[in-house]
Amino acid sequence: MGREIAGLPNVEEKFSRLEKGADYVVAAENPRIHSDRSLEDFFVFINPNVGEEKLTIEPPHWRVITWPDVDTQMDIPDATSTRKEPFFSVSTKGVGYLKPSAQGGSIDEYETWMEEDEAEEHDFGYKMFGLSSADDYLSGDVMRKSEHLLSRGLRTEAYWGVAKMERVYYQGELRTIEELKKMGVIVDNPEYAPYQAVRVLKTNDRVEQVYQNDEKRKEIFEHAFRAYNKENERLGVEQRLAMGDSEDEKKFLIDFYRRMGKNFAVLINLGYSHFRLHSSNVTMAAEIVDIGTMGHWSLDEDERFNEMSDGVRRSHIKDLRDIAYSMKYLRVAAREAGLSRPDREQCRREFIEAFKENFDEKLSGEQGTDPAGIMRWIEKITEAVWLKSLRLPALQNYEITDWPV
Repeated sequence: MGREIAGLPNVEEKFSRLEKGADYVVAAENPRIHSDRSLEDFFVFINPNVGEEKLTIEPPHWRVITWPDVDTQMDIPDATSTRKEPFFSVSTKGVGYLKPSAQGGSIDEYETWMEEDEAEEHDFGYKMFGLSSADDYLSGDVMRKSEHLLSRGLRTEAYWGVAKMERVYYQGELRTIEELKKMGVIVDNPEYAPYQAVRVLKTNDRVEQVYQNDEKRKEIFEHAFRAYNKENERLGVEQRLAMGDSEDEKKFLIDFYRRMGKNFAVLINLGYSHFRLHSSNVTMAAEIVDIGTMGHWSLDEDERFNEMSDGVRRSHIKDLRDIAYSMKYLRVAAREAGLSRPDREQCRREFIEAFKENFDEKLSGEQGTDPAGIMRWIEKITEAVWLKSLRLPALQNYEITDWPV
């Protein structure tokens, strides 16, 4: 849904704070996440006419509000100790339909928040505008999943809390979920209830945003450099990078490629695939986010994505292809912002080196992935996309045999 508003400028909108117990019930809370702020501060709902709090809508996000510059940390146990992973933004999903505000309108002009799901991609036969459900967070236990992925070295989001909505704002008034069902605003199914999830990230700015938003491109890069430096500060690393310094700009991009190379190695080691690893799901801190779709190959119901090609599952090949294009868009955005860039060959070498440093042949073999095969695919796809600028159509609708590799 966010594609229609991608590239539009940020806009301020009114929201109202929701009250714990009366408006929502916490379904899950992560005790490993610590902050000077309370989880309760971040459950809000769009309320354009009478909301008491102004927040910034950032297209293409259409049901998400982010609070930047909120420091949190998560205790992540490993084999011998517990490390403290820093995050610098808090983001709430399911805060209502933000697209109308981004386009100059108002959700209060809508009588209903749903439409029939002709593609049959959503539960209960309808697409819900700006809302999310228990299936988005609880069915796959996204809180535990994010903790597991972080503990294995993936740069990703962490989920702080999930809440079931009891009341939300509709045209300026608090309405119970049952009232909204009877009024035809949301689907009238006894099993459906809206949920919100609060997550923490290093930044919620995405590669897609810096690629598409001409007006805010430099500002997004500035935010990314700030997040990079804050992470180093929290981890006790002395190096700081500055936009405007040619070598620092190159270093930022090199480290981005290296981080994504490590991310891909972690996914292969674990046998996990994201399936939607396009530029809107990679943050400007090289985090893989929106992990609800991510899962182990053995749980994939679509047999096509478990098909092997040169010893590698189609789902892994799809993720690699999507990462390659995300990184290509990042390089283009850096050029348009006037940043100095390392040459494409160096970026490719750094990505591959970081993958090799974190790739575990034994673990990947246990997942059925051929180590030599995955290296061949990395070589082929990165050469095709980064060096030769060949078009590799998305595997959702095309076959690998359609690729010129």
